[in-house]
Amino acid sequence: LDGGHEGAAHRLSGPAAISNAGQVAAIGRALGRTLTYTEVPPGQAGPELFPHVPPHMLQRLLDTFRDTVGATPETTTTVEDLTGTPARPFATWAEDHRKDFGA
Repeated sequence: LDGGHEGAAHRLSGPAAISNAGQVAAIGRALGRTLTYTEVPPGQAGPELFPHVPPHMLQRLLDTFRDTVGATPETTTTVEDLTGTPARPFATWAEDHRKDFGA
């Protein structure tokens, strides 16, 4: 990146909005398997996913996640604006990283 981005918080996205369920489905297609996404209440998910995180930090993390539940994903042109290269669709990323998921 050019200078001038110090301290900036750029909102990045792919070229199309995609839900958590859509992301899981795309990863499943890349793996040739059917995967399902199940939304779990934050109060249950937190201790299961992050058992070693101190409670005060866990609450902040869960608050951040809670803000995204049910929200319409936003798309931006930030990736292309900053890099000169268009963002890739999530499905393309999943295909490119299928080995990272154990395929």
